Amino acid sequence: MDGEQLPEKAPLFAIVQPAQFAQVVIIGAVVGALSWVFAQVLGIYVLKPASCSGDVLVCAVSSYPAVMIAALMAGCIGLFGLVKLQIFRPLLVVIAATMGAWGVVSLLTALPWYGSLLATILFYAISYAAFMWIARIRVFWLVILISVVVVVALRLIVTA
Repeated sequence: MDGEQLPEKAPLFAIVQPAQFAQVVIIGAVVGALSWVFAQVLGIYVLKPASCSGDVLVCAVSSYPAVMIAALMAGCIGLFGLVKLQIFRPLLVVIAATMGAWGVVSLLTALPWYGSLLATILFYAISYAAFMWIARIRVFWLVILISVVVVVALRLIVTA
């Protein structure tokens, strides 16, 4: 019994280097910028010409699907970046950040373009950083629970 060693317990949190954290923030900012640009391009050049055939009501809501498609496209690009950085649970980070930021571009249309772009970049950068920090927890059910609570809180704040 004296020669046996007990296995060491794994730490509760995955280790994240400061440089890795900064890179996640940058990826979040890039995803935010891409989401805004994709929403503008899809709304102006794809969906608006396709849906605005005379009905003003349909034309008015054509930007909402553009924002949703843009968020999904930008999220896929963000996933590739997080996988390349070897972030712990990158898919969870992208899904939670995308759900938390769902429709934020359409809520910022009252701002000038540069204000809307800057706010979207900041929101995505903070979301990616926060959900990456949450995903560091090694207990999976706890990560899911905290992520769901944060996403619901974000949705309530954004839609209020």
